[in-house]
Amino acid sequence: MRVLLVGAGGFVGRHTAHALAAQGHAVATLDGRLDWAEAHRAKAWLPLLGEVDAAIYLPGTMRDRLQGRNGWLERLHHHAPAALAEACVLAGVPRLTHVSVLCRGDSAYARTKRAGDAAVQAVAQGTGLIAHVVQPSLVLGERGITSRQLEQLSRLPVWPLPAAMQRCQVQPLRVEDLADALVATLGAAAPAAPWHAVGPETDALPHWLQRRRAQRGQRPARVLTLPDAVAMATAALGDHVRFTSWSRETWALMAHDSASADPRAPQRLADLLGRPLRPALEGAW
Repeated sequence: MRVLLVGAGGFVGRHTAHALAAQGHAVATLDGRLDWAEAHRAKAWLPLLGEVDAAIYLPGTMRDRLQGRNGWLERLHHHAPAALAEACVLAGVPRLTHVSVLCRGDSAYARTKRAGDAAVQAVAQGTGLIAHVVQPSLVLGERGITSRQLEQLSRLPVWPLPAAMQRCQVQPLRVEDLADALVATLGAAAPAAPWHAVGPETDALPHWLQRRRAQRGQRPARVLTLPDAVAMATAALGDHVRFTSWSRETWALMAHDSASADPRAPQRLADLLGRPLRPALEGAW
């Protein structure tokens, strides 16, 4: 199968490209052929879909380059995947896997992600397009920016954390499992609703970090509560620092858990993979 992989250069994209190749699929990438200013139009995607059997859409960002609801986040998370879905229908490409995120709240990131999920599903209804909308929780693995920052934080003896971050429940999964699951969707029937890609355990984020320390033989770190005003100020500063995942959007997301309410979600993911899920603490972050 020849697969258009949108976002092949990112953290999940690199692992997905490797998983596709390992299972004998040919990978096509954008390779500079898409004008993102036109990505909200189906016609911009049509030249990329020749001789393609499926598409996987991965892009996501916390940073709105164009400012506001109708800016970059809206284009990248909502209008571009919807246009790709429309182009798949027009080009006769039968399968699309849209990778979103398991998040709640009314941040621009969460809002535009949900809009994209709904738009892709709306296009698929009644057209014959087999569309998977995948909503992962926290994805951990080697060469991920968030993973690396959490690893660095876990090594410090004292953690000044906002109260929201101390409460936030996550259900992390390994990037290798997510990548393999995306490949598996290419041969699976699509459910009627978005499905959650989550690991087998749910816990507050600091507890995961403490377990990471214990794995290395370190004592538990001391956790201090960072005042909200200070946390907001550092998040606003993070908006202007390119190589960090900490930003005002991150701050807004942490007010809500990233865990599935469906207790069977981890087993459904394992069934799709045909093997048990990897522990989140297994391997490099």
